[in-house]
Amino acid sequence: MMTDMKNILLLLLFLVLSCTPSPKERAELAAKNEGDILIGIVDTKKDSFFVEGVKLAIKEVNWEGGIMGRRIKALFRDDNLSLGTARKIAKELSGHENLVAVIGHRYSEIAIPVSITYGKNGILFMSPGASNPDFIQYGGDLTFRNIPSDEETGLHMAKLAKRREFKNMVIFYQRDTSGRHLAEIFHEKASVMGINILSTKSFFEWQDDFRLILSELTKEYEFDAILLAGLVGTSAKFIRQARAMGNDSSHYWRICSGFSQTFHSGRSEHGRCDCSHYF
Repeated sequence: MMTDMKNILLLLLFLVLSCTPSPKERAELAAKNEGDILIGIVDTKKDSFFVEGVKLAIKEVNWEGGIMGRRIKALFRDDNLSLGTARKIAKELSGHENLVAVIGHRYSEIAIPVSITYGKNGILFMSPGASNPDFIQYGGDLTFRNIPSDEETGLHMAKLAKRREFKNMVIFYQRDTSGRHLAEIFHEKASVMGINILSTKSFFEWQDDFRLILSELTKEYEFDAILLAGLVGTSAKFIRQARAMGNDSSHYWRICSGFSQTFHSGRSEHGRCDCSHYF
């Protein structure tokens, strides 16, 4: 995790120092290569150690002499998963004429609109969580992400399901995240590959009791696997309750939307549920 965050910072700052963003004033200041390198860090405080990781990475980079002899200085903000707040932050950060880059805004519905603001102001923007395929289409040459898009993830999840010879599946997605978009893509790709999607259901983050719906599913359908698209906390509750109800014989997939990790949980040859990184 520490190494990954450091590499992201180094890549981002290399891109900043090797391009000439507009507007002209910002580009001229960046070209002087003087003083600290000022960047913006925008968190979304939701089950995340993002800021802690960034601070550790900055500390390590500066301890090693910085970038081309220049130290990194960061302005920390939090969009609170609010588009209105995010737009105010983007406008405020863009007002710093010597700010060259912003890392953050982990959710696609927020990252897409603010990418336009950063792009127009010549600020390089990287989101560590925006997975919507439309994200990099609006910010121009200065907008990046460091995770696969929902289109890519959905396709490879469907391919994995096909390789594991799943014939019938059920989809659960969290409504208030990009889980819905990912679920739609998976449904489309899986259907083309001959996988039968028996049912698609949704849930909210605040829900904490899935026993009734799990009971109904097991009575109504004979399925090989469940695709679970949602955030870590709620997804963990779902899996715990499914196991407690004696459903360890099924395969459970958990997609952590808005995070840079995807997990596949399946029944091993010894009947346990093992968890490993998908990419």
